[in-house]
Amino acid sequence: MYIQIDKAGFVNKGAELMLFSIMDRLGKEKNLNPIFVAGRGIGRAESIRKAGLFQKVNLQRLNIPFEKLFDQYRFEQYGLIKENKINAVLDAGGFQFGDQWEYLYSTENNLELKRYYKKLKNHGAKIVFMPQAFGPFNKPLSLQRIKIVFEYADKIYARDRISYKYLEEVFGENQKISISPDFTNLLKPDISLSNYLLAKDAICIIPNSKMLTHTPDEIKTKYIPFLIALISHYLANGEKIILLNHEGSDDFAIINEIKNKTNVELPVLNGLNALEIKACIKHFKLLISSRYHGVASGLNQGVQTYCTSWSHKYKELMDLYGIKNGILDVNTSFEKALAQLNNYEVNGKLEDNIAIVEVTVDRMWKDIITNII
Repeated sequence: MYIQIDKAGFVNKGAELMLFSIMDRLGKEKNLNPIFVAGRGIGRAESIRKAGLFQKVNLQRLNIPFEKLFDQYRFEQYGLIKENKINAVLDAGGFQFGDQWEYLYSTENNLELKRYYKKLKNHGAKIVFMPQAFGPFNKPLSLQRIKIVFEYADKIYARDRISYKYLEEVFGENQKISISPDFTNLLKPDISLSNYLLAKDAICIIPNSKMLTHTPDEIKTKYIPFLIALISHYLANGEKIILLNHEGSDDFAIINEIKNKTNVELPVLNGLNALEIKACIKHFKLLISSRYHGVASGLNQGVQTYCTSWSHKYKELMDLYGIKNGILDVNTSFEKALAQLNNYEVNGKLEDNIAIVEVTVDRMWKDIITNII
């Protein structure tokens, strides 16, 4: 079975973690015998080959698709696949549909997306939108775009209750739409000895440039000073601090600014892949993350985890694991933030909540495998 994965990638480590999670889970299904194919928005050819993904062949010249002249078996030895052989498409774009992204949409690229999905469906492919955040859809182009998605999707999984509500406001209750949490929790990577020794007993800070681009002025101006104040406090108390780059150059710029302003040579984890990052997170004594999948990797591995927030998805994630006070407000007093960090409040037992979420995600996978692909 040829399974195309869309909107995962390698720069954003959350996207990469979703990619590896799909490959790990479906790779265990021997009856599927899956071959994974890089789809829309995956990344560079070198990274694609390294991850073991096939690429779609394109021999079209002068509007003539020459690949139709050759059988698929001739392409497989080169890691290539004809587009009309795709059996299923799994879209893993964590948050891509909603008013916050309307600046990226246009009538033209919405219609281009419609043609893309229509072509896949005409070849017989099933299209599944893996658990992700959605909405709201109050702006014309974002509403147009989600209606295109709904038209061609076989299944849409909202990652949280608010995302589900936003979809329901547009489409009503519909069997195409279900709710299921982030699915990277079932992936449990091993850690190298060197990373273990670095991560053990450390407090980790994961910044996010979207705290500067997707928040009001009163938050964006206080975000970096807030992180610096926390780091300075913990350093003064003899704690080991690690800065972790979970994204790319924009997050790394924040890390460099923090290092310069604290005037301390803080250790930095940079250039790790998503599996290495999740494995490290498991061994931190405390995690303060502004990246969604950093938060998810902390919570689903039982690490005391806090976050800052620029979207509803963070509160929904904390609620899912029963964390009552996990969101840090950069506008609050520093004393109040410290009191919050010193009193981790959980509804029930975190290990029980982790087990419940794992059962829910496993149920989603069984539904996808049995009823969709």
